[in-house]
Amino acid sequence: MDQEVRLTWCGPFSFYPDQGVPCAIDDEFTQTHCGVYLWTFEHEGGYLVNYIGKTRRPFAVRFREERDYELTQSLKVDVDLLLQGIRKPVKPHRDRVVEVLKAYRIFTAPLSPDLGESAFLGIEGTLINAFHEAGEKYSSFLWNPRCPRRFEGKVIIDPGKLLGLSDRP
Repeated sequence: MDQEVRLTWCGPFSFYPDQGVPCAIDDEFTQTHCGVYLWTFEHEGGYLVNYIGKTRRPFAVRFREERDYELTQSLKVDVDLLLQGIRKPVKPHRDRVVEVLKAYRIFTAPLSPDLGESAFLGIEGTLINAFHEAGEKYSSFLWNPRCPRRFEGKVIIDPGKLLGLSDRP
């Protein structure tokens, strides 16, 4: 019998406190759960997904690492367009990294760490491909390329207000 996994989203969270939503690094839930997660931007009454990841460690640990890594990097996109839901590559610049990190809204879907690494990879891949299959508007905004990994069971994705899933027939 195929295994069934339901992705129910918690959030939104932010990388920083005082952004109008709980901070993903300080929140009790993210300090005690692992699973798959989304980096999104608020857009047209929903959330446009920009990045999909997974972690078998607590979300808060992974988010701290990712925030700290991003702070050392240069953005390679037009920030003004990114905040409007358009990803356009440009020459690297560093001056607006914190602004973009503060604009991200993070969603998490907890999973049992007992599922194992291959299941986590497959669920992440299934989710990435769902957004690529949702159409050009969503696939072009997503940093993740199409993924050959798929979960061998059934993944039921609660669309919530995630654009590309919530507006599908």
